[in-house]
This record gives sequence, structure tokens and C-alpha cells, in this order.
Amino acid sequence: MILSRRQTHFFAFSALAILLPLCFIAGIALRPSYISTSTPAPVELLARAGFAVTPSVETIASTDLSEGNITLNVETGFDDRDRLILTVQPAAPILRPDVLVYWEDIGSTPEELSEEAFLLGSLSGVSLRQFFLPDAMRDREGYLILYSQVQQELIVAFSLPADLLKA
Repeated sequence: MILSRRQTHFFAFSALAILLPLCFIAGIALRPSYISTSTPAPVELLARAGFAVTPSVETIASTDLSEGNITLNVETGFDDRDRLILTVQPAAPILRPDVLVYWEDIGSTPEELSEEAFLLGSLSGVSLRQFFLPDAMRDREGYLILYSQVQQELIVAFSLPADLLKA
């Protein structure tokens, strides 16, 4: 190798030997900090995100909705702030990706999701989910719709009787 090239490599590697550890230490010192889920409590974080996470719900009505291989246990009730809450728990996992729960106030069984459908939230596995119901849903018959976001298709629409949503 030519002497000028050796000197260039020597100075380049010497500079890298000093700069790389300094950059590493600066990266460690300047890394962002993230709030852990223990502060604030996970329940507060879920409540801020719009999920109903009330342990004590005064139950109004309960029913099992079933169609095909999908069975849901549905309850309505009031929380301690007097808000209407819909509790949904599947009997078995719904084997569709990204299942969303909608409510729609129409007279006949929907064949597809319309723009007037109200998004309640997502559903996965057999976990119990609670959704806040808007005042527009009270005392009105409608349909509880399960929709696969990924497949862009309506999975099933359950008729939700008005007596289940009585305030």
C-alpha cells in the first residue's frame, strides 16, 4: 500500500476510535424516556383511551346472542357515574383478524357496513370488553355488528332489542 494511503487509514481509524465511543455514550445519555404502565395506573390509561373499565356495573339486562359459530354474552348496565355500558364477551375466539364492534340503528339486517354505523371498539379472543354507549343508543333497537377490518367484510349482525338498552 502507498504510504499516503496508510497515513489516511491511520488517521481515519484513530478518529473513529475516539468518535464511536463518544457517539455511543451520547446516544445512551440522550435516549428518550417512556412512561411505564405502572404510573399512572393501567386503568387510567385505558379510561383515557376511551375504554370502559369499571369493575362495578349495575346490570340492567343480559342476553346471549348467537349466530353460526359465534356466540356473545351481552350485558348492559350503569357504572358509578351513571353512564350506560355495554359488556360483550365471546364464548369462543372469533377467528377473524382485527374484529371491530359497531352499532347501527336500522330496521333490517345490514348486509354491509354503512357510514352511519357507530364504532364501539375492538374485540379479540374471549376477553370481556366494556364499551360506553352514547345517549343516541338508549331505548332504541339496532344491530350489533362485528366487522373484520383487515378483510373488509361484515362478519355477523346481531339484533339488539330495545329492552336491553333501556335507561
